[in-house]
Amino acid sequence: MTMMPDNIQVALVKAAYRAGMQGLHSRLMRRFWGFKTGIGYELKVIDAEVDRIRLTEKFPFDVEGPDAVVGVGHGGWDQLAKPIAQTRLFRSLEMRFVEGLPWERTPKYRRAVIELRRKGRTWNSCSSLAEVDERCLELDAMYEDMKRNGYRFRQRGRRHCSVRGVAVPDEIRVAVARDGQFIRCENGRHRLAMAGFLGIETVPAIVQLEHRGWGGHMQVKKSIPIGKRGGRG
Repeated sequence: MTMMPDNIQVALVKAAYRAGMQGLHSRLMRRFWGFKTGIGYELKVIDAEVDRIRLTEKFPFDVEGPDAVVGVGHGGWDQLAKPIAQTRLFRSLEMRFVEGLPWERTPKYRRAVIELRRKGRTWNSCSSLAEVDERCLELDAMYEDMKRNGYRFRQRGRRHCSVRGVAVPDEIRVAVARDGQFIRCENGRHRLAMAGFLGIETVPAIVQLEHRGWGGHMQVKKSIPIGKRGGRG
């Protein structure tokens, strides 16, 4: 099993995760990628270069909540990512804030209209077109604020998320791939794209996962200890 190709490992982990087979999923995560339940880790708050956060992925394991996976792993988990610029959301934000087009012409908005008709719920949990329009106005205001004031750390006066019971600032959370690239694994999709459009060079980010094959160094501004909790990974 240790010589199994990365794509087969990924398929097995995804299948166990989607099926809710927690025990099997945990064993596969440990066997293939070295992520172990009960291992503590310190999240690292850094200033990340925007140009290094070019990839994004919804990993086949929890990155938030009581079973969030943290720490250092090996294997092919870092090969799952795709370029952020190829996502529907990035292209929509680019059309709006770089090309100056109305929201209604963006693929994200058009998709939201379709999803509302089919499922009654869409982007950002909106349940009506009026809520989608309100969300678009919020993003317009976010962009203008960042244009005037720069990218601001969300430590104070903002919501936090929970990683194994620890309150973590609502910042971009990343994984470090074997080649040193950052993979966005949670939070900040809109802010990250906007920062890039505005030429902002660095943004606050929180490192949650690292590939053992990466041998580089990062300047850590603050550490957030995460205790030995979790069950799925």
